[in-house]
Amino acid sequence: MTIHPDSVNKYRELGLPAGHLDFGCNPEFNKYEPPSSKYDYDVALVGNGGKDWKSDRKDSVQILLRPLVERSYNLAIWGKRWDRFNEELMGFKLPKHMLKGELPYEETNKVYNSAKIIIGLQNDQTMLTSRTFEVLGSGGFLLTVPT
Repeated sequence: MTIHPDSVNKYRELGLPAGHLDFGCNPEFNKYEPPSSKYDYDVALVGNGGKDWKSDRKDSVQILLRPLVERSYNLAIWGKRWDRFNEELMGFKLPKHMLKGELPYEETNKVYNSAKIIIGLQNDQTMLTSRTFEVLGSGGFLLTVPT
């Protein structure tokens, strides 16, 4: 099974049985819980910054994140590599106060239930990230780009 639908035929051409199975969430973990003041932001992004900033991820950042940063929203960003954000390539600067560092997975559901909007960056136009299902399973409001 693969999470990437375009890979199914590639595996089959190699003689391997293959099928597509999308991500999901754990309803025992990704569920509503009371908001936490620790994660009370207008907008939150939980996800790692790009290594190479390939087109889909870069486009997601440009479409979703850039306007919010430029308008100084109450925004928090958790994840690896945001401290190495390529401002020249992306065309804007991330204020240091928005960068919160790594977030333990056990805390993600609290963010999804506490921030008003969760930004969902996508990596590929043909598949959704696991975070899409986790945020929605938690009852959070997800803003993402169309795939």
